[in-house]
Amino acid sequence: MAEKDAFRERERALEDEFFYRADKALLEKMRQSLERDESREALAQATGIQDRGLLDTLLDRGVQATSLLAIALVPPVFVAWADGNVTAEERESILKTARESGITADSLASQLLSEWLQTRPTAALWQTWQHYVQTVHGSLDAASQQSLRTSILNQSRAVAKASGGVLGIGKISADEQKVLDDIERTLTTSS
Repeated sequence: MAEKDAFRERERALEDEFFYRADKALLEKMRQSLERDESREALAQATGIQDRGLLDTLLDRGVQATSLLAIALVPPVFVAWADGNVTAEERESILKTARESGITADSLASQLLSEWLQTRPTAALWQTWQHYVQTVHGSLDAASQQSLRTSILNQSRAVAKASGGVLGIGKISADEQKVLDDIERTLTTSS
């Protein structure tokens, strides 16, 4: 009888170990899923991009919220500076997009954005953005490329239309259009 009890004890210990390992694996899988959901939400908030497929693809490529924030906000900032200064309407358009994307006033991203709106960013930032976005954009499938292109261009056009023009005519200046064309070219040549 003692042998039978010892056997059952070992059997229970083996079952406990099996279920412990299975539970541990399941918990790890749940943790990873939650982290991915949080990362996807952070990307969505940072950029305003709501396309879940695009967000998942970007996560798979290792893109983080801070990187994607730069991808999304650098073009509108350069559009705002195209005429040599940032108008109150352009500033508000960019800040509104940032707020809607979940960027809080006390965040590092907000501080960086405020700096870019007060002092014209250097050409080096523009070149860095172009290289980075071409790398990311070029690694995406066609549908994700189109979604990213559309999102960035829509945000940039909204800034261009925020000020200027009379009676809706000439809302986008020639200098702003040059920047918009450069953005579109950058997002097209990387495909």
